[in-house]
Amino acid sequence: MEEIIHTARKVQCISEKRKIDEFLDPFPGDAVRWVVAQVDGARAFTVPYVFAQQYKDRLDCVFPGWKIYWETFDLEGLRCRLEIEGVVHEGTALPEESDGLDNNFQADKAFIRACQQFGLGRYLQYLPCRWVDYDPVAQKVISSAPPLPAWALPGGKGYPPNLPGKLKHAYSQQREPVNAQARLEKQGDHEIANSQALDAWEVLFSKAREAGISEIEPVVPPIRVGDLRKRYKELKDQLG
Repeated sequence: MEEIIHTARKVQCISEKRKIDEFLDPFPGDAVRWVVAQVDGARAFTVPYVFAQQYKDRLDCVFPGWKIYWETFDLEGLRCRLEIEGVVHEGTALPEESDGLDNNFQADKAFIRACQQFGLGRYLQYLPCRWVDYDPVAQKVISSAPPLPAWALPGGKGYPPNLPGKLKHAYSQQREPVNAQARLEKQGDHEIANSQALDAWEVLFSKAREAGISEIEPVVPPIRVGDLRKRYKELKDQLG
């Protein structure tokens, strides 16, 4: 297992006061990119993405001394274990995931998913993915990027006002949404899973990790609700 200890880069660091709130603060609006995850003729399905360096800069500023450990699993899978002040969360990435990012981003995706277990960047899952106009010849999106809501900008809450419960920091307290399974059942089988359905999976995923179940294939949006329900049931059966 490879261990890498990071020291702060020369970036404009934030105050130690209200450290947790600053850690969870949404990234600047211009840091959010919309990645093409699926193409259907002249339409493309896009998902929000923030590059890994933004996460590293935030960690450097708020929690200097953070550590990451890398290991492989199932030959080609990559696992990142992120340690912040003695607390460890992990993220995994598999090759050829259907998320619009090639294998050059595998390490970044594993790292970002570990960060999101701490709450950093988790707000991105509440931004609705979008079908947009696409030029299949030039292979690029021709629709303009959508304006971000106030809650997804620096100083915002990091979650929409209609979200049941509040987004809590995984570093200090595990988030436990109310009736997660009911959220998963709200959509039809053939719909693309929305943020609340994915949130239900995240709750169960965290419980499985705590129970010692380590080999869990990650869910990569976009995913149909029927497929997500199947994955949810299989993992729930493992928990017993």
